[in-house]
Amino acid sequence: MRTRIARSAFAGITALVVVAMILQIPITADRGEPFFTTPVSRVVNLFFYFTIVSNLLVAGVSARLALNPKPLSRAMASVHLASLVNIVITGVVYHVMLAADNEPEGIGVFTDLVFHTAIPILAVAAWLILGPRGTIDRRVVVWSTVVPITWLVVALVRGAVIEWYPYPFIDVLEIGYGGTAAYVAGITAIYLALAFGAMGIDRMLAPRQETRSS
Repeated sequence: MRTRIARSAFAGITALVVVAMILQIPITADRGEPFFTTPVSRVVNLFFYFTIVSNLLVAGVSARLALNPKPLSRAMASVHLASLVNIVITGVVYHVMLAADNEPEGIGVFTDLVFHTAIPILAVAAWLILGPRGTIDRRVVVWSTVVPITWLVVALVRGAVIEWYPYPFIDVLEIGYGGTAAYVAGITAIYLALAFGAMGIDRMLAPRQETRSS
C-alpha cells in the first residue's frame, strides 16, 4: 500500500510539472520582451531560469521514484538532494525577492503558482512523508552542489557573452561582480545549511541500518 501511495504521489508531482511546462511554453513564446525578440529565442531562454531547472530536476527525480521507489544510488541521491534544496531556494527567493515585480496573467497565474509555490511544498512534503530514507551523507551533500554551481557558471558565462542575466541578483551589468559575489555567497550559505539540515532530518527519520556511513 505504501509503495503504491509513494508511486502515485511522485507521479502526480511529475505530471504537475509537465503540465505547467506545456502551458508555460506558449506563454513565454508570445510574451513581448525587448531582449529576446523571437518566439524561439524566448522559449530557449526559458530553460536557463533556475526556477525551470529546479522544477525539471524535481520532475525527473519524481519520475524515477514513481517508476522505482527502491533506494537511490549515490549519484541519484545527490541529484535528489539538489532538486529538494534548489526547489526550496526557488520558492523562498521568489517570494522574498521577486514576486512583487511579477504580475502573471491568465494561465500564467497557474504556472507561476505551480513553479514557485506548489512544487516546492509538494516536493519537500513528499520527501518528508515518503522518503526515500538513508540516502544523504556528507559526500552526497558535496556532490549535490555540482548542480547549482553548473547553473551559476553557465548563467554568468552566457550573461557575459549576450549581456543579459536571468535574475537581478546575478546581473553583473547592474550590481557588478562584487554585488553578485555577495548574493551568491549568501545563497550558497543557505544552500549548505538546507542540505546539511536535510542530512540531519534524513538520519533522524531513517532506520539505522538504512543510513549510509559518512
